[in-house]
Amino acid sequence: MFGWFMESNPSASPWFYRSVFEALPRCEMDQTGGVATAGESDRIAYSNEFGTVAEEYDRSRPGHPEALFDDIISLYGCASPTVVEVGAGTGKGTVPLAQRARFVTGLEPSAEMADLARRNCAAFANVSIVVTTLEAWPIPAEPFDLVVAGQSWHWVEPGVGYSKARSLLHDLGGLAIFWTRPCFEVTPGGERLAAAYRTHAPGLMGLGPWFPGFNPSQADVRGVGPGSWAPLAVAGQIERSDHFEPPAIRSYPWNMTHASSEYVAQLRTLPEHNDLGLDRRERLFGAVEDAIATQGLDMQYETVLLFASAR
Repeated sequence: MFGWFMESNPSASPWFYRSVFEALPRCEMDQTGGVATAGESDRIAYSNEFGTVAEEYDRSRPGHPEALFDDIISLYGCASPTVVEVGAGTGKGTVPLAQRARFVTGLEPSAEMADLARRNCAAFANVSIVVTTLEAWPIPAEPFDLVVAGQSWHWVEPGVGYSKARSLLHDLGGLAIFWTRPCFEVTPGGERLAAAYRTHAPGLMGLGPWFPGFNPSQADVRGVGPGSWAPLAVAGQIERSDHFEPPAIRSYPWNMTHASSEYVAQLRTLPEHNDLGLDRRERLFGAVEDAIATQGLDMQYETVLLFASAR
């Protein structure tokens, strides 16, 4: 059995924990960790694709709950840590980290995303954004307290990532990895969104966590992508890496209300939609807008955190 354990807050999401127990036997047998990871060509594609939608990404993508960042600091056990953030994006995690940390070094492979992160963090003198990947970044002389990766660890090569993360930390440091996903299965109006996809883009149904029909209990065998969801697979990788203690897992359910135009703007940042072609894509987005316009969209989200102390 996995040695990692779960620490849930009182509002912990029942559908996540159900998926944990359903997936355990599969993950025990999967010696690779059950998740595909990005090679160099994928990382280049990441930089190119997200660079072209950086402004829209910054405006429309949801952030993460404040309790998540409070818990990262609490689990580490010391106020005002020094932080390396892997995949800073436009700063959606960097800003709340900067509010709690002594300083934050954000690593971001997309120059366009990095520019926006610098803009969004301009009020924080304790933030530095570097255009690079974790794998390519030289190890500095002074170790850090925390390595944090939000919505990004599936882009890191596990054969390098865990050892590199550990090399950046002192002996009491920690690794925090988290993802956020929309929970269509418990969102009022989620079926209306699913109907739009079934009609105009059935091939995208269940493709990943940002698409209707996604099944979190089967997600840990999915391949790499901008929205991969693989907490169980990554928990197994952490334990097998020998660089970190078995991770604690926490889950945070929350919600965000979207206007139709705002939600469609979010969909435009998902590169999978580009494969539909212009006409099909716009028909899909029109149907999504119609599905939301009548009753609005109060999207239920879930954020899952893995926190592992250094060995």
